[in-house]
Amino acid sequence: MRALTVAVLALVVPLSACTLVFGGDDEPCNGGGAAPLPAPGLRNPDTLACEYFGGGYCDPACGPCPLAGAESDALIAVPTWAECGHECERLDEGSCVAAPGCRATYDYACQTGTGPCTLEQAFLGCLPVDTSGPVAGSCLGLNGWECSLHDDCASLYTTDGPTGTYFAQCVPEPGRPWGACDGPVVCALPPPVCPVGSSPGISNGCYTGVCIPNDECGQARPCEEAAGEAECLANSTCTPLYVGSGCTCTPTSCTCTTRDYFSCATN
Repeated sequence: MRALTVAVLALVVPLSACTLVFGGDDEPCNGGGAAPLPAPGLRNPDTLACEYFGGGYCDPACGPCPLAGAESDALIAVPTWAECGHECERLDEGSCVAAPGCRATYDYACQTGTGPCTLEQAFLGCLPVDTSGPVAGSCLGLNGWECSLHDDCASLYTTDGPTGTYFAQCVPEPGRPWGACDGPVVCALPPPVCPVGSSPGISNGCYTGVCIPNDECGQARPCEEAAGEAECLANSTCTPLYVGSGCTCTPTSCTCTTRDYFSCATN
């Protein structure tokens, strides 16, 4: 019986010593040896690039986690930009314009007709609004980040080949009615805060949320902002553009099996 007791003690003592060793000076946790998971990329509203601002994974159960940015004097300020890969990015143009919290982006030259358009369509893609949005107000005169706060504004970008994509202008989303500069207002919605030289648009007794430049009051809005094919056809200064399939073309015209309205351009 005495021999059995000694044997048990011999087993207990080494286990106790082992426990003390594992509870000593641990190395900083590295997620179990696996590669750290990157923080989600954020979409830069000025360039459309997906950028990363650190992050990574650390499970405190395996040991002490290192402090973020401990090697530097100050932590990196993470912007409020929207995350890359958001569900808005899967939407087509029509769905994007209609979806709350999503915003449409376009090629500046193709959308405005002010330069050569080398793309099949002006629509570049759909993005979520900045995480601090959406907000209300005018789209006029906003910079890239300010425009990204609005889900009723569209961002136009210049694409300069290998040098990248850059924000150019903020405009009301296509299909969004401008309205008129005057008229009765019966809705409870407040008017947008418009910059000097513009007036809030009014349509069907409500503010449209669009600020109309005063020198364009009483005029039809630009063809490029027409709210669909019907408005484009109703304006004699505009020409509707279509995307066709099963087309047979001559130097002067094309005959297509089907065609879909694409955009509106000034004659």
